[in-house]
Amino acid sequence: MKISIYRFLKGLFVFGLIFLPFQSIYAQVAEDEFAGDEVAEPMEESGDDRENSYGNYGIRKFLNRFTAFFSTGYGQYSYRHTLDGYAVGRANDTTYIINIDSLNISGANTAVFDWTTAPQIRNGLTVGEDSLFAADSIPIEYRGSGYSIPISLGLFYDYKQYRIGLGGTFEIHRFRPFEPSRGVDTLGTLLPTETSLGFFRYYLLLGYKFHKYKYFDFTGELQLGRTGFLGSFDNSAISSSIYANLGVNIERHFSEIFGVFVRPSIEFKRYTVETGIGPDIDIGQPAYFLNIGVTYKYPILPRCPVPRCHTQVNHVHVGKEYRSKRHKFFKWQNPKYGQNYPKLIQNKGRNKKIRDSY
Repeated sequence: MKISIYRFLKGLFVFGLIFLPFQSIYAQVAEDEFAGDEVAEPMEESGDDRENSYGNYGIRKFLNRFTAFFSTGYGQYSYRHTLDGYAVGRANDTTYIINIDSLNISGANTAVFDWTTAPQIRNGLTVGEDSLFAADSIPIEYRGSGYSIPISLGLFYDYKQYRIGLGGTFEIHRFRPFEPSRGVDTLGTLLPTETSLGFFRYYLLLGYKFHKYKYFDFTGELQLGRTGFLGSFDNSAISSSIYANLGVNIERHFSEIFGVFVRPSIEFKRYTVETGIGPDIDIGQPAYFLNIGVTYKYPILPRCPVPRCHTQVNHVHVGKEYRSKRHKFFKWQNPKYGQNYPKLIQNKGRNKKIRDSY
C-alpha cells in the first residue's frame, strides 16, 4: 500500500511535537546533573603543575608524556660508487659491467646491467674495444643524485629534557642520471630502468632539548634505523646497513597539546649490491632533508561536559576538574589573560581603518 507524501509529512510533524519536548527535558536534566546551582570554579594552576585534587587523571598524565608526530618535506640524495674489479662498456644504448678477470675483448662476455637497483645478467655480450673502459689501475667511479618526498609518522616520550621514540618513514624517490669519472662521451650517463622507486625506513629516535625560547623548543635528535627497498629494487641482491640521521627539531607550540615543527637533517647510509659475476658494489647515498610537520599530545584534563559552560580556563564541576570546551585544539587550553587572542578586535582586519567604531 502506498503512503502519500501528505501522510508522511503529517506523521513526521506529530513525531516532532512529541519528541522535542522530551529531548529538551533530557538536556536540562543532564546539565543540572553537572552544574545545578553550582558555579564553575576556575583553577589557578594547570593540572601540569600540581597534583590534581579533583579526580584521578594519572593515566591521562602518563599518556600526555607521549607525543605523536606527522611530517613531510623534501630530501636530496647524493650517490657515489666505485667499480673495483670491473670493466665498463656500452652496447645498444645500455651500460654494462664485466668482471675484468674474465673479460674477453674479442668474444662473448657475461655482463650485468641495472646494477644500482636490480642487477640483471646478460650472457654472450660482445662489446667493441672502442666502447670499453677497463678498470686497470684507476677504477671508474659513478656519481649521481636523486630526490625524495618523505612521509613520516611516529611517537616519542619526553622525560624532562630527554626524548626517546619510534618512527617510520615512507619515501617516494626518483633517480637522476649517474655520470662516470671518465669516458662520459663513450659511456654516456647511467640511469636505472625504473627511475621512480621507494624506500621505507624504521628507526629509534633519541633526543635532547638544549634550548627553549618563549613558545619555541630546540631539540637535537638522532635517528638510528634500517632502510627497506620498495618497487623495482631487487631485495635478494641488495643489503643495507644501519643508517644514522642527525637533525635539529625546531618546534613552535601553539597550545599545550599541539605544535608545528621544522626539522633540517643530514643522513648517512649506504647499501651493497651483489652482482653475481664479481665483487659486491658498495653504494653510498648520503642525504639532506627538510621536514615540516605537526605534533599532538593527549590532553591531561577531559573537556567540560556541561553544554552551556562558557568558562575559558581549567575549572571544577561536582568535584572534578575539566578543561574549557571553548578553545580549539590549536589554542591554549588553559590560557592566561590575552594569550589566545593578543590583538583586540578593533585592531584586526578592516577594523584597523575604522578607529571610531568602538
